[in-house]
Amino acid sequence: MKVPVIERASHVCLTCKSRKKGCDKQLPTCGYCAKRNLPCRYQGSPVAEEPVADAITQIEINAILLQMVSLFGPPSENMSTAPRRTWYHVCRIIQLADLSLQEISRRYFSNFHIWLPIVSYEVFEESLARYNSPSRSPPVDFSVLVLGMCLVTLQPSKFNTHITPHSLYSTMKMLFAEAQSIMCASTYLIQAGLLIAAYEYANGRPEAAHITMGSVAKSAFVTGLADSSSWQTNEASIISSESLERLNLWWGVIILERLILCEINDKTQRPTTDCPTSEFPLPSDLQSVQSNTRSVGSCPYDSLPLNQDRKPCVFGHQARAVLLLDRVLAVRRHPQTNSGRMVEIQQLDKQLQSFLSERMNMGTAEIGHDCSPIASAVSLRNHATRLQLTESARALCLLHQEVLSCPFDTVDLQGLQHSKAALEMVSNVVVDVARHHKAQIACQNSHADLLPLSCSYTLHMAMRHIRDCTNWPTAKRMAAKPVRNSPMKVHRRYVLDCDGDGLDCSNQDGGPTAMNRRTSGCSTEFGELVGAKRN
Repeated sequence: MKVPVIERASHVCLTCKSRKKGCDKQLPTCGYCAKRNLPCRYQGSPVAEEPVADAITQIEINAILLQMVSLFGPPSENMSTAPRRTWYHVCRIIQLADLSLQEISRRYFSNFHIWLPIVSYEVFEESLARYNSPSRSPPVDFSVLVLGMCLVTLQPSKFNTHITPHSLYSTMKMLFAEAQSIMCASTYLIQAGLLIAAYEYANGRPEAAHITMGSVAKSAFVTGLADSSSWQTNEASIISSESLERLNLWWGVIILERLILCEINDKTQRPTTDCPTSEFPLPSDLQSVQSNTRSVGSCPYDSLPLNQDRKPCVFGHQARAVLLLDRVLAVRRHPQTNSGRMVEIQQLDKQLQSFLSERMNMGTAEIGHDCSPIASAVSLRNHATRLQLTESARALCLLHQEVLSCPFDTVDLQGLQHSKAALEMVSNVVVDVARHHKAQIACQNSHADLLPLSCSYTLHMAMRHIRDCTNWPTAKRMAAKPVRNSPMKVHRRYVLDCDGDGLDCSNQDGGPTAMNRRTSGCSTEFGELVGAKRN
């Protein structure tokens, strides 16, 4: 019997050549590439070499990602320690993402930092300068933080990219878990964990964010963030950037945990952290050290009670609104048969309106500047809220949704009408705010990163109410059309599936987490709200 002749190439394929391993040179595909379903190209092939380069790069990326999540693996000669190996791979991933450490820092502190200022620019730059040298590698937790900043600043592209959001997110989660097993808890790890939770929350996955926040909150207790001695100093001393950062970090845990709880179906879930007392200082915006460094005796912080002589910053206003949001969440946990429940709801409604009235006297806000938690305190009489969008806009909506969900024999007709009017007003505000932000983003040549992380939830809430409300005039429905699919824009900014995974907001019922995931692609209308240029 004649043995068939196997055609072989004269040279090894480009894939095997790049990995410096043997190749059986079989045609048209070598054994290695055939087994792994890889494109196989030989030198001199008429096919363009660009796909080959992409395949080779992807192999390298996959290898790096595997090494990234194997900190306990055997060390190489040049990278004998886990910190050195981790930092090397983080820098390589950043390079493959067509970014640099300087660009990540610029994007992060120009956009994401506005809504969650938990990393001090001065502290980060000092650490980066100290560690970013051939002779000294940063600790593992700092490398994880840098990768987290890359995660929240990596923007999906229509062009072929080597690092996808999905692969980077998966790597970040696994590396974060392994780093925790090495050092348990640290400030860098808490910051990185908050970035992961914020990314999951913005991606429309509040359940995943809730799980991540549980770990982050426990780590915050372990490191003593809740203890005022961790950020306070003697009265005669100067408050350092590190102390301000720790104070903001603790507030970041408190705020983000409650924003996430708004989107959890189980109303009985309680925050892991307790809200601060009235003596606890409000956070700052963590701007430059010159503007933030003041002596303790000069009252560097804003206390929680309203003081007309002080002007809380953006993050400080957000913290004050979240204190009200925490009370709304507490009311939701009460059984509907609770006799004092309606009384507390009415008191909260008045306080939310009072908070709004105070904020509306502060002047006109612009996107990215003092555009903080106003809509959570929307007043029925103050239509200036059309210029505001907030991270805690769900507070008033949740409050009046509780009223409408009560048994009819427990709520009078006037209360029902008041709650319906409140929800309609909130929807009106959100539609106007969306239109305002769309115009302002286009005017400022900006992008979606300037919008709060909770933007998609707020817009989805308004869209559902507009769709379900039967007494809205046709003119109002047409005016709201540009915002109908708007929640998908912010979601797409943080999408985990580069194949077009999105949020289906068209025919969903039942609660704030009704933004179910789908795989049929995002609507083109979605880009109309903040269809802006990216970095």
